[in-house]
Amino acid sequence: MIMENKILELLEQKGSVSMNDDIFPLVEKEFEGQVIGVELYELAHQYIGQLLWGVYAAGISFIASPVFGSGDFGKMVVTDVVYEKVTV
Repeated sequence: MIMENKILELLEQKGSVSMNDDIFPLVEKEFEGQVIGVELYELAHQYIGQLLWGVYAAGISFIASPVFGSGDFGKMVVTDVVYEKVTV
């Protein structure tokens, strides 16, 4: 049985995926209806990790780049992470 990997599909289709725009909605759908708390955060972390390892196992190289912004003057924060497929 082959496990569906939406991150892999999106990388193949678009060439990049956004943590905020693409991955978080997958996580919300996967865990909808569950109580949000420490245990769910760990499950979500493991779920995303499994999907990213699946991309790697499929032979797709990718990089992760932070997207910076600022909530407060003079303080840089990461507002998103974008995963980009590496093509050689």
